[in-house]
Formats: sequence, C-alpha cells, structure tokens
Amino acid sequence: KSLHGVTVSLPGGRHKTVADVQIKPTGHWRSTATGVTYGSGWIVTIPRLRARLVVRPLLKDQLVYDHTLPAASYWEGDCAVMGTFEGRQVRGQVYMELVGGSRRFRIA
Repeated sequence: KSLHGVTVSLPGGRHKTVADVQIKPTGHWRSTATGVTYGSGWIVTIPRLRARLVVRPLLKDQLVYDHTLPAASYWEGDCAVMGTFEGRQVRGQVYMELVGGSRRFRIA
C-alpha cells in the first residue's frame, strides 16, 4: 500500500493534513551515489482540496546521502509548483520529500 499524504500550510498559521492524494511522476532521476531511480517532477492531485499541482524540482540531485548506511538515503528538496488549489490558480515554492526509494539495498 502506498502511503501518500500532504500537509498544507494555510493563512493564519493553520495546517490541514490530507491522506487522499494521487502523485504521478512526470520524469525520473538516477542517483550515481546509490543507483536508485527517483521521481523527478510530479503531478499531485488532491480531490478534497480541488487541487491539481505540477511540481518541478529546482535541482534534480537533492539526495540526502548517508555514507555509512546508503539504504537510509532519501531525496528531498526545493521545488517550484503551479496549478490549481481550491479551484484557484496558484504558483509558488514547496518542499518535497521522497522516502522508500532505496529498497534495493539490504542492511546486514
């Protein structure tokens, strides 16, 4: 089972967490450090918030690499975003985190 979810920051310091999220990669990037291929660019659809967002990484290589335990490495980074949210056109910057992509490593 996929564990997708988002936390949205709203005006006034409020936050909303939504679990019903579809995330579709629009491209891929392969880490030379781990050999793992990660999504690189996504279309994020959140029906409950009437949102369809196109997310594009500002840099493809934003891997957080653990030299002592490569299986613990993961991708996170700054991204540009544009699309619709609550039915309105939006544009801005988001922080995306991908975990679980390095399943090919085995920890002995």
